[in-house]
Amino acid sequence: RMGGWREALVTVRAVEGGPLVGLPLKDMRKHLTNVDARVTAIFRGDQAIIPDGDTVVKAGDEVFCIADTEHIRQVMRELRKLEDPVRKIIIAGAGNIGFRAAQSLEKTNQVKIIERSRERARIASEGLAKAIVLQGDAADESLLLEENIDGTDVFVSLTNAEEVNILSAMLAKRLGCRKVMALINRPSYAELVEGPRIDVGISPPQITIGALLAYVRQAGMVRIHSLRRGR
Repeated sequence: RMGGWREALVTVRAVEGGPLVGLPLKDMRKHLTNVDARVTAIFRGDQAIIPDGDTVVKAGDEVFCIADTEHIRQVMRELRKLEDPVRKIIIAGAGNIGFRAAQSLEKTNQVKIIERSRERARIASEGLAKAIVLQGDAADESLLLEENIDGTDVFVSLTNAEEVNILSAMLAKRLGCRKVMALINRPSYAELVEGPRIDVGISPPQITIGALLAYVRQAGMVRIHSLRRGR
């Protein structure tokens, strides 16, 4: 909190079509009137760039920006076309993390949980108001197809087995899910699998339930659990 208002540091992946992409950072002021925002760093591949007003933003850049939390979406809109709000979510795993995520998300989204254990599925079903709980294997292709995975906005695998999380997330992506996420115990594994097959690898030592929900809800976020592994 600075000067009585709250600031946030966000990382945004610049994409073709964003108003600021291809232009120098000094043009941000022309687009964002009455918005206090500052770009602090840019990563282009593995190269770190300390920006100034003449630095030109390119598609694919990871742009680190500090802004008032109320203005974050305006800043993100300068760097990318914002995605539609998430509506349909499938969660794999009805353990503590999956259950709590479903509780928070079911209020404003269509949520389904896939849980292998019959007992855990029963407990989750009794504790959730709107989410649909399915007993089955999240890596079962026929089940995912039956549950319209190709019409799902986000698939997030939160079981206690990272192999299952990786495989089910990769399968969901291949079957047409728009965005997939996987809970992965080892940060090095998370970094390894992130890309075309898995959009976000979430590392438990660096995640909170609030950060997890931010991953699912917010369009355009690149990282929450760390800033380029500390670099």
